[in-house]
Amino acid sequence: MFDDPVFMGVSIGVSIAVFVGSLIAIPVALIRLPEDYLVNEPKKSKNLALVIAKNALGVALLAIGVAMLILPGQGVLMLIAGLTLVDFPGRHKLLRKLLSKPKVQKPITAIRRWAGKPPLKTA
Repeated sequence: MFDDPVFMGVSIGVSIAVFVGSLIAIPVALIRLPEDYLVNEPKKSKNLALVIAKNALGVALLAIGVAMLILPGQGVLMLIAGLTLVDFPGRHKLLRKLLSKPKVQKPITAIRRWAGKPPLKTA
């Protein structure tokens, strides 16, 4: 399987696409989050198809984030992006705990400040 040049080419292409996509999508998502996202629970959607799609995308982002912890990319930021989409009890509490860590909070605040947005409120 790893000897197949087509497989390796596709694997490298997908890896590069995910890496570049994360470099674009994660900052855009972090900039679009309301300042009080972690303080006030967002309203739940009543559209079942939208809820399923949002959770599926969140799970995909979580899987990609886990892979990026060992592969090139922004693994921790991808995990946070995935967590913002997946619905489960205690999500906001977990996000607040993650975002209170200086190594996570610092780049997110820098991205938001670069875009002219205030830092996310965590309490």
